[in-house]
Amino acid sequence: MNNKITIFNGPKKEFTKILPDTYENFTDIIRIIDSKLKEVKLVTDLNDYDHDSEKLYAENLVVYSDEYTGVNDHVIDNFINHITMIYEIDNLFLQNPPEKLRNQFKRESNGRLEIVSYPYKLIDKDILKQIKEGFSNKIIGQIHLKMDLLSVLYPLVQEQFEKPVVILFYGPTGVGKTETARYISTLLEGELFRKQFSMFQNESFASYLFGQGTKQSSFAKDLLDRESNIIVLDEFDKANQIFHSAFYQMFDEGVFVDKDHTVNLGKALIICTSNYKSESDIKRNLGELFSRFDGDEFKLYPGLPSKQ
Repeated sequence: MNNKITIFNGPKKEFTKILPDTYENFTDIIRIIDSKLKEVKLVTDLNDYDHDSEKLYAENLVVYSDEYTGVNDHVIDNFINHITMIYEIDNLFLQNPPEKLRNQFKRESNGRLEIVSYPYKLIDKDILKQIKEGFSNKIIGQIHLKMDLLSVLYPLVQEQFEKPVVILFYGPTGVGKTETARYISTLLEGELFRKQFSMFQNESFASYLFGQGTKQSSFAKDLLDRESNIIVLDEFDKANQIFHSAFYQMFDEGVFVDKDHTVNLGKALIICTSNYKSESDIKRNLGELFSRFDGDEFKLYPGLPSKQ
């Protein structure tokens, strides 16, 4: 790779905007490499392959984030060697690569690496003004929530504030918890990032939360691909207490780390919804994690009244 390597952090919709008009697709190139080498056994192939043979040429190679799941871990571990033993590539574009791949390029790019991070739209004073003026028209009968929400969101407009705001909505089903999050998200554009924790059983949730290799889906990978900096963790009360430790750094610093990815959320808004019935119910179930939520003196929001 002779020219430029670009790592893009952010959603696919924005990644495509920085791509050249014509390019080779990673999945297609891997198929060609596999057909030439007969099988993907990297160490053996590298020793046996005739490096003096004529290489194929690709001016631009693009790797989308969902393509890493289509190859074995050893291809990611030796990505540069695996690609360059067959191809001569001028420009490489990678969306949200795993950490081990980022480190390869940081070590071997010789100053040709550019890292581009999508600038997620943030809550600013104009957004707060829109919430103040339009909230009651969208979320009926919840004036108390509007004022509390404006208060807790205000730090996000301060220049020196660099962490997420994390809030907890609780109350029975159908009172407007998720709808409130959707309303705020519409003001910031991009599709709302929402995960329903009730969809995961303990074993599958552990794999999803902590990562099980680049071939598997994971919470961190989904966070990297998100379009919005409004993050909704629905039915947070359904997550077993043994998983609470995974969220400490995310809530405190805006950083989420699993075995394959590191995600920096910056000044995000993280909304956890739950069916807890009372403050004591929340404290009993969340334990130490309770102190990580922002809000009023109780560090949570009261249950929301039903829509009129």
